[in-house]
Amino acid sequence: MASKVLKMKMWPDENGGTWKQNVQDIKGEVLCVSQFTLQASTKKGNKPDFHGAAGSEQARELYDLFYGKVQELYDPAKVTLEIDTNPAKGATESKGDEVTESKASREPPPSNTYQMPSELLE
Repeated sequence: MASKVLKMKMWPDENGGTWKQNVQDIKGEVLCVSQFTLQASTKKGNKPDFHGAAGSEQARELYDLFYGKVQELYDPAKVTLEIDTNPAKGATESKGDEVTESKASREPPPSNTYQMPSELLE
């Protein structure tokens, strides 16, 4: 399944041909999200039925296996997004009991690390 996700042609090519390139071709990213709720049956009554879903331990094992396989088969440069939902005034960061000026206020972040303002989350 991991290989299928990575090889599925869902993007146009440079000539505009639809369904011609996969995530590896475009050097894109894969967002793996566990969607256990997709196994809920709503055919009968007003409550979702999860009897067809795997138990939480088995579901976690299967998800971890899938996620690991995706990483093994496709490992683009990693990007870290740091989302601070409660930034301190004066851009300070805490190191144990010591509070120091944030590195972000002294030097630019590395090229593969980005900080997203908490206002964008509202």
